[in-house]
Amino acid sequence: MKLLALSLILSLCTLSSVLSQTLDIPDAKFRAALLQSGYDLDADGHISPSEAAKVERLEVSGLALESLKGIESFTNLRYLNAGQNELTSVDLSGLERLEDVYLFKNKLDSLRLRGCRNLRTLDVWGSVSLGELDLQGLTSLRRLDCYSTGIQKLDLRGLTRLQKVDAQESFLKELILGDNDELEKLNVRRSYLEFAQLTEAPNLVEADLSRNRLAYLDIRGLEKLRSVDIDNNPLVILKMGGNMSLLRMPF
Repeated sequence: MKLLALSLILSLCTLSSVLSQTLDIPDAKFRAALLQSGYDLDADGHISPSEAAKVERLEVSGLALESLKGIESFTNLRYLNAGQNELTSVDLSGLERLEDVYLFKNKLDSLRLRGCRNLRTLDVWGSVSLGELDLQGLTSLRRLDCYSTGIQKLDLRGLTRLQKVDAQESFLKELILGDNDELEKLNVRRSYLEFAQLTEAPNLVEADLSRNRLAYLDIRGLEKLRSVDIDNNPLVILKMGGNMSLLRMPF
């Protein structure tokens, strides 16, 4: 009887040890994708934290995933493509090595990116339920694709390396620039902007602000600006100035 009890205790301890070394990945499709991709290095049917930490690139697009819970343990992840899924909430906070994130055509209403200081590319287009996007601290960000989303306010202050922004066909009502010295291309056409001051992007080359509700636009001092489209806007105040070689300004 004592031997049986001891055996049972040992079995429970072994099970507890195994469980403690296994990531909690509730989405069965996400778990299956990880296993099929060969990340289960010891072939025990589970993904451990140590195995997750070895992954640098993750391709899980078009799999009808509903959750990426467990991804927080992929601490060395640099590239993530989880586009064309059913994701509503994604938390990538603390994944400091992430450089490229593709979450396009999901059902996102929440996205957390705190601590992703090396992020260069962020693509969330097509998430019409995504009403806000916190980009604070993403000082390495170079390209942002957030068109066809529900985002109403886009605060780009402090994103000093940002080069291209595509936020067209969205619900955007407020665009805030600040120290965007490397920004060259801006597309916010077919949105709801009433006010735009682009002077904080001194190296801007192309800007499409057509089909908004702009009454005020300030593009003074943008000497590198070559193309600005402000077609279909009820402009009342247009501030230009500077020595621009402006090639196109349709009304």
